[in-house]
Amino acid sequence: MNESDISDDEINVPIGIRRRCIMGSSLESSDGNFDYDIKLSDTGNEIGEEVDQISEEKRQNPKNLDSLEMLSSIAISTLDIPLAQLTEEATNQHYPNYTVKNEPQQFEINDFKEKIIIAIQFDPVVIIEGPTGCGKTTQVPQWILDDCYNRRLQCNVIVTQPRRIAAISIAKRVAQERGWTVGDLVGYQVGLENKTSNNTRLRYVTTGVLLQKLVNTQSLSEFTHIILDEVHERDQEMDFLLLVVKKLLYTTSNTTKIILMSATFNISAFAEYFKFPTPKGFEETPCITIDKMRRPYRVNIYYYDQLAIKGAKYHHMKQEEPIVNPELHKVVLHLLESFENIDKKEDHYKNIHDANLPSVLIFLPGINEIEELFNYLQEANTRNKSSCRWWLLPLHSTITADEQAQVFIRAPPGHRKVILSTNIAESSITVPDIKYVIDYCLMKVLVADEQTNFTSLQLRWASKTNCTQRAGRAGRVREGRVYRLVTTSFYETLPQEADPEICRSPLERLVLLSKMLNMGTPQEILALAMDPPDLSNIQRTILVLKEIGGLKKTVDEKLTMEDGDITYLGRIMAKLPVDVRVSKLIMLGHIYGCFEEAIIMGEINIYD
Repeated sequence: MNESDISDDEINVPIGIRRRCIMGSSLESSDGNFDYDIKLSDTGNEIGEEVDQISEEKRQNPKNLDSLEMLSSIAISTLDIPLAQLTEEATNQHYPNYTVKNEPQQFEINDFKEKIIIAIQFDPVVIIEGPTGCGKTTQVPQWILDDCYNRRLQCNVIVTQPRRIAAISIAKRVAQERGWTVGDLVGYQVGLENKTSNNTRLRYVTTGVLLQKLVNTQSLSEFTHIILDEVHERDQEMDFLLLVVKKLLYTTSNTTKIILMSATFNISAFAEYFKFPTPKGFEETPCITIDKMRRPYRVNIYYYDQLAIKGAKYHHMKQEEPIVNPELHKVVLHLLESFENIDKKEDHYKNIHDANLPSVLIFLPGINEIEELFNYLQEANTRNKSSCRWWLLPLHSTITADEQAQVFIRAPPGHRKVILSTNIAESSITVPDIKYVIDYCLMKVLVADEQTNFTSLQLRWASKTNCTQRAGRAGRVREGRVYRLVTTSFYETLPQEADPEICRSPLERLVLLSKMLNMGTPQEILALAMDPPDLSNIQRTILVLKEIGGLKKTVDEKLTMEDGDITYLGRIMAKLPVDVRVSKLIMLGHIYGCFEEAIIMGEINIYD
């Protein structure tokens, strides 16, 4: 049966029911295991539904079902349950002051709007791949909101971002586009800062905020749509969130739609992970790719060995020895000085002093490296005899919100904005006037010491995926240039993707979160991850948590080495985004009346 075969009486039926009507005949097995009984009310808009997918006998005797049939039966019984259509009065109450005051923004993704909306309506999980700055982060949630509003359906969209600055700035951007107030229909929640209200229908949050919500409620039913953005950043929280979402999606009764988005990620791996079971096999997860070739401006990429810089000394790079060579600072200085001539030639500036110059984004691995280069360039800026001055701006996780907001402000005429950033600017944040990107091709990752199990940020070469993300920051409003400070041959040796954090970092918080889920042992839960951690690492983590008081030595009063009931202290450890030992230190400080001192000691330990 095709979409065109749907009768006029079914047009007003919500998509969830229509999809069942279309698929009903193909899902019904020969022995009648699947029995669809869909009843429409007399009004036509209000729908009553009775779905009995598996006979009571087979529910009580699951051995009579093969594994695929059983899995698909459970999945079908919990997905595609339709949302009730609201009355006009209820719609106005659910969407108070829902107006669009500003003209829609023009983005590359706009041509895919209808395709994306239909995919989200018909499928439980949708994957969207689009180049940096194509508009997916700001536009897709708004399209979902508009679609539900026009169809008079309830809507509660939550969008995750890997960093606080991204969640805040994007929420403000969407509010500005729609002419809304932040905290009303659109808002954000990062850490303890909550700019939402009862009227909020679209909220941007950090990954950890959504993860805690789902672990606490053990249900997706609070949200109609969950959008996981920048899923290529495979930190521990994102991998565990993917695990929780997948498990709850197939085991709780709700209508939540899942949308995965990123600019550069392994689509096939995510599609395989979220395959949907049906009686005839696993259904492919739909993937929508925004054509990268549609970008209007070209981005040219240059490597260290292609730069003819007088006085610069070539240094041999080694995979096992990632370093920030001070000689590279001289290369950066030379590039900044050369941009004036490039702009005059390419952008035809007659007077640099009065021009609005394009900005520069420099990617460095950490805060110390940013401060070092900042001081070096600041000193050079005072000696700069050119008519162009540099407006140097650091961008990392510890600066204030006001300082972060400066990166979005256009530099004064005759000044060039130079942003020195960690990988915080790698994704989600789009500074529109970036023409030049200088990439050290380095990053700092969380790594655990094999002897002590303590974690620390260590210098590593960035992956090709990271470098591609960074290059995507240029070329939004004019042709861009990317300078990678590694040789062409060395770049080819970089890994395609970074190792998932779940495979190289301590698992204490994840084990505690899995215990709070109460859906199996930590080994059983973490085995469901996209890249499961080593079993011996999980067992070692359980022993560590027992030693520091996060887990009991028993499960239901029975002594066991491989598991343990979570303690009150363990629940606190699971909720604090720091090392579990620091969590215990803070907790003991609170108990013994030296709370502030304990926090200071914990902070020293974190940044040591």
